[in-house]
Amino acid sequence: MANFYETVLTVLKSDERFVAEDGTFLRNAVYEAAMKMDERLDGR
Repeated sequence: MANFYETVLTVLKSDERFVAEDGTFLRNAVYEAAMKMDERLDGR
């Protein structure tokens, strides 16, 4: 069973906004979305 961090990372990587064309995970994009209270991060 994956730990919590790995699970969250997998879910975030499934969102194309957070992955660069070369497959790099864009942590800053996640931070910016969180600071803007992006509704799509809500998960509902």
